[in-house]
Amino acid sequence: MKNILIVETEYLGHYLTGYIKYMLRGLHNEKVTIHLMTSDEALIKGRGALRILKKEKTNFSINTIRYISASNKNAFTLLFYQIKLFFLIKKNFYAL
Repeated sequence: MKNILIVETEYLGHYLTGYIKYMLRGLHNEKVTIHLMTSDEALIKGRGALRILKKEKTNFSINTIRYISASNKNAFTLLFYQIKLFFLIKKNFYAL
């Protein structure tokens, strides 16, 4: 069995359902375990989007990580944000 990890920590901008529902549809008949990793904030504020995803009738688990944000949008801050997010994902993924 293969594992697929989908990481979407933001509930704004991309919208949780924008592309994830099509991924779930495409993987419906595959023998995979799908894990959606999102932030606590996205889990709370994106409840409607998560209800839409559950209607896809594809089994997936939802795991949360602590929400972090990039305060500035300059290159250094975004790089630091991505590195910090990588280690949060890595730490939480191995806990699955």
